Amino acid sequence: ARENLNFRDFLVFIKSCSTVILLTEELVLAAAPIKKEMRKMHADASLVDAINLAIAREHHCVVLSVDSDFDGMRDAEML
Repeated sequence: ARENLNFRDFLVFIKSCSTVILLTEELVLAAAPIKKEMRKMHADASLVDAINLAIAREHHCVVLSVDSDFDGMRDAEML
């Protein structure tokens, strides 16, 4: 079970497969209108969802998600 595994081992693995992206003022400002757009379709869409989509758009990527808040959003694909 996961309870027996060392957290630091998980952290090292996750960091080795990840890129840390700084949350800049520019990203937050880009996320604001995205959040407004998301809220038109999904009242509970969060700022974090909008920030993720803003990051994806900045990097010309697509968000892959099972989170229904992304359903119908440009640059997001539902799994």
